[in-house]
Amino acid sequence: VRSAWSLSNARYLRPKVGYEITDGLDGELALIGARRGKDPTDMDGEKGYGVEVDASLRYAPYEHLWLKTTAGLFFPGTYYSAYEHDTLGGGFDKQAYGLQVLGTVEF
Repeated sequence: VRSAWSLSNARYLRPKVGYEITDGLDGELALIGARRGKDPTDMDGEKGYGVEVDASLRYAPYEHLWLKTTAGLFFPGTYYSAYEHDTLGGGFDKQAYGLQVLGTVEF
């Protein structure tokens, strides 16, 4: 597989900026870029994993309780966009997006 639940052999950069909108409501914007760390000989031209942009809002209405939502947009690099699968074919060069909603009680 190209990657499963994690990414290995990577160098990445993740700058982020956050802002307290109001008491108990914070926002964050992050950019994540990743490239292969060590070049395998069978993939000389495919160095970039891609770039992802994430925007998050975290709401903490009470002590020990918070809710967080994150939206992300992934722009695949050549490692994925040049890939062709025997059964699935190609087309892995399109952007992907996701949304996560998380509620946490800390004790």
